[in-house]
Amino acid sequence: PAGAPPGGPWRRLPLPIPNSPDGLKMEVVELPPTELSAALTSLDRKQITNPFITRNLYWLVISVLVALTLLIIFAATWIAIYLARGFVTPIEKLATATLLVAQGELGMQVDRGALGPFSGDFQGLVDSFNSMSRQLRDKQQELTRTADDLQQSHQELGERNRLVELLLENVDAGIVSLNTSSNVTAMNRAAQRLLQPRNDPVLGRHYRSPPART
Repeated sequence: PAGAPPGGPWRRLPLPIPNSPDGLKMEVVELPPTELSAALTSLDRKQITNPFITRNLYWLVISVLVALTLLIIFAATWIAIYLARGFVTPIEKLATATLLVAQGELGMQVDRGALGPFSGDFQGLVDSFNSMSRQLRDKQQELTRTADDLQQSHQELGERNRLVELLLENVDAGIVSLNTSSNVTAMNRAAQRLLQPRNDPVLGRHYRSPPART
């Protein structure tokens, strides 16, 4: 070292500094091997006698690391459960509502407020499902009203047909019904008396066909 006494085992070696413009030199102290070995041995003894990490400090560090590990595991587990519930709950509610709609409960609505913390992520899906369910309910109600109207119209038409048939059967004029091929399909009693005096069948024949000769 720079302050080493001159009479000891040290040896000073003045060495020029390379590329020094003023020819500066530096002094290097050379330590004999015996002294260097003794210094290293003394340093090892001090390290063993006064270690940097004591036993108590070691166990304190281990305890802190274990506590941090457990805390990280607990936090990760809680976050995983929280995320799982946040995503699974809306899907379960949509699946339940879909099953009810399939069973006939049209118009079933899913409450967005009961979807959990991630309701905003499923808002579009829930709105589409609710809209579809309402449209199915409206279509069913419309079809039910149409079916009722058709049934009522059919009943009214049947009553009118029976009334017309009753009137045709009781008039004195002969009335004959023809199809598109001009064949006789029906006639009232007066027409039967006029066209079939001898039980000659007329139904199914062309209206211009002459009666059979006897």
